[in-house]
Amino acid sequence: MNADDLDALDALLDGTQPHGIARRDDLTVRTTRTTWIARRP
Repeated sequence: MNADDLDALDALLDGTQPHGIARRDDLTVRTTRTTWIARRP
């Protein structure tokens, strides 16, 4: 990454910036968790 990329990333991750990700209302966070359960026959 170059310096411009890092500056853009810092601005997106900063909650006080007007274009920060935390201020956007069109984004959602999705997570999944996979659990495997097994037993011996």
